[in-house]
Amino acid sequence: MNRQNSKSKFDLVKDNDEQILWENKPEFIPFILVGLYQILSGLIIPGVILIINYFGDFDRNMDSGYWFLMVVFIAPIISGLYQIFYNIFNYSNTSFALTNKRVMFSSGYSFVDFKTIDLEKILELETKTNFIDNIFKVGTIRFFSGRTKSDEGNTTKLYDEWSSIKEVLSIYKMVKQVSSDFQDSNTSKLGTKPSTRQKDY
Repeated sequence: MNRQNSKSKFDLVKDNDEQILWENKPEFIPFILVGLYQILSGLIIPGVILIINYFGDFDRNMDSGYWFLMVVFIAPIISGLYQIFYNIFNYSNTSFALTNKRVMFSSGYSFVDFKTIDLEKILELETKTNFIDNIFKVGTIRFFSGRTKSDEGNTTKLYDEWSSIKEVLSIYKMVKQVSSDFQDSNTSKLGTKPSTRQKDY
């Protein structure tokens, strides 16, 4: 388990007895292309409408429902572009790290923001890849620590992510092993079984 650098921004927030076991940044190109799916989905309906306009009759009146659809499906394009530019400006301060106690995240534009999750609080651990990830041979590790969002009676799990990282399966196994060792260590100290174990997906 090797760190990417001997000095790390995470040294600012780790405990004195805490050891950084792994640290890296996301791969730049797949990281900034995360909004590409939203852009492509937003282009489908406007593209169909323009084809209809070119080959057949099309109501250009502003009262037409077609124009409303155009506006609705342009929204994902704007959202996707925002996500791409957000990740570009955010990239320099984006890093991920694994310690013998926590998983760590850093991000931000001018200033670095930190977030950490104690290993004992990770309830679910999973990997995820998409078409772009497969092209660049990267993937995402998702952590669920119990955070949820409720909307009109529907509850959605909120995940934290290490996105666009190389050797995602190896890193996933590393996190899983370190987390297991950490919980086993706590179990031996307390002399009891841990109340929860993380689920794998």
